[in-house]
Amino acid sequence: MIKFKTRMTSAELAALAATTPQTISRWARAQNWKRRKLKGSKRQLEIFVNAAVREYLLSTKQLRYFAGEMAYAEETPADYSISTSDLALQLQEALSMMTAREQHRLSELLENEGVSGLLSRLGIEEE
Repeated sequence: MIKFKTRMTSAELAALAATTPQTISRWARAQNWKRRKLKGSKRQLEIFVNAAVREYLLSTKQLRYFAGEMAYAEETPADYSISTSDLALQLQEALSMMTAREQHRLSELLENEGVSGLLSRLGIEEE
């Protein structure tokens, strides 16, 4: 998926669109995109990426494929809270949200200290 920042240089946009920075600058002039020159650079432009810029870039031949993905990416986020009290499902969901490094560290903790060690670190005492 393509990630647009709010401001991108012509070189960054060119890399996304598989074109040259000069082409991006030409498009920016022709489409009247809001832009400014970068300090310390004679040629580099910083372009303020708004909906019109995204729409134009996604309509280019190189990025047309990603236009469908972007429509999904810009949808309003859904509420993914778990409504069930099923502990196994909650643990599985928590594991899927962890990074590989976090999963590895948790696995080591369980191997070294066991479930009782994990529970004591969480402040849950056995009765």
